Amino acid sequence: MVVNNGERNQYLISDHHEPIIRRHIFDEVQALFSKNNKNNKKKSKGRWKSYPFSGRLVCARCGRNFIRSANGDVVTWRCGSRSKNILLCSMKGIKEEKFKQPLVQAFIERYQIDYSNHSTSQITRLIKELQSAASSREFEQNRFRLDLERALLEENTAILKSSEVSHLTEKRLAVEERMAERESWWEMVDRDYIYRKEALDVLTNLKLVGDPVKQLRQQMENLSFLRAWAVRIEAVSPYLFSITWVSGDKTEIDLTKGVI
Repeated sequence: MVVNNGERNQYLISDHHEPIIRRHIFDEVQALFSKNNKNNKKKSKGRWKSYPFSGRLVCARCGRNFIRSANGDVVTWRCGSRSKNILLCSMKGIKEEKFKQPLVQAFIERYQIDYSNHSTSQITRLIKELQSAASSREFEQNRFRLDLERALLEENTAILKSSEVSHLTEKRLAVEERMAERESWWEMVDRDYIYRKEALDVLTNLKLVGDPVKQLRQQMENLSFLRAWAVRIEAVSPYLFSITWVSGDKTEIDLTKGVI
């Protein structure tokens, strides 16, 4: 047995062994924590309040998140950099209705919502999309973990045999780099669990009403409902947006032209 006392890199691979707590139970507990955090923030001063797109509406010009501000009934999202100093970023403020409008339009295009179809088939399709989100994310992460385990095994085997390892080290580093690139995405999808759960509950109830598509149209005016699918919105300008869906697909929309 070879003991690694720090001479070589060490790695922690999550979910490698049979868990003490099953994944779905863990996720449900995390959802409760997330919901409690939201409620606690709402009880705090206004500047600490969290909204559906807090941290998810991003300025393409400087990379900072937008900050929500309200003046009466008018809600405006402003670039975090420009809020500090107008010289830091040229992005102007975006009224909430301005980015909500392209979001609804993109949702209709992406998920092929047909208002003339009054059956529950569209509702069923949306439910399947949300249900597959977590499993797809977990499948991808497990695949990367397996690739990393194989790369580590190959590298360590070569070390024990005193063989050339540079190419194996490069292979392992490439896997680690790809995992690091996806880590932030996995974290965002995990944090959105509460939105997906709430949307699934709404969709399940919609299947029981007389005109589910009419009710769906009303729900689409609710940003919390849309957040179950829209993980991130990048504002290129007050009229051009790039929306990343829970599936990983992207939709670009120009308010002057529609979906690109």
